[in-house]
Amino acid sequence: MKKKVIILIYSVILIIFIKLLLNFVLNTSFIFLYNKGTYKTNILKPLKILNVFEPYIVYYNMGNSYYNNDEFLLAEKEYKKALEKKVPKKRVCDVRVNLSLTMIREKENGTNYSYDDIKKVLYEDDCAKPDEENGDDETSDELEKEISKKQKEEENNQENNYEQEQEQIKKEQEEANKERQDEMDSYDSSEDDSYGNSGYNGKKW
Repeated sequence: MKKKVIILIYSVILIIFIKLLLNFVLNTSFIFLYNKGTYKTNILKPLKILNVFEPYIVYYNMGNSYYNNDEFLLAEKEYKKALEKKVPKKRVCDVRVNLSLTMIREKENGTNYSYDDIKKVLYEDDCAKPDEENGDDETSDELEKEISKKQKEEENNQENNYEQEQEQIKKEQEEANKERQDEMDSYDSSEDDSYGNSGYNGKKW
């Protein structure tokens, strides 16, 4: 009985060791390729099962790979999956910053995300705060301010474009009214000539 217990303990230790070793090898391979500019997500997929202790990392790294491959929808999904795991406080803002950057790229590509939607991602976990307050993460604060600045610029551009459109419409209406008035004046003048040519000096109906 004692022998069986010892064998079982050694077996568990061996399994844990193999998992940790594979985890290390796969992570090291991924980081090596990532630093070389090769973003392969296939290497990381086994870690979704193997990485028991920090499960968020594999989703975070896969999100980074998809982002660098311009696959922003897939990157967004991976970052959101990472946030569903238990992310340490010191790392959660890193995930939120990358998710926000991904949403910005998606917005640039025509998705319906608003700047407010993107800033909400940073406000969670107090990574950043609105109204010039400082959040818990400097990078998140800087990104939130950049987004707010971009949002203000876009709103100003929209307002200026609206005013320009209204001015253009008003100008076109004035030109159209002038053309109609000129046509009416010309018509009245031609009528006067026709009456005069006919020798009729009576009332013009």
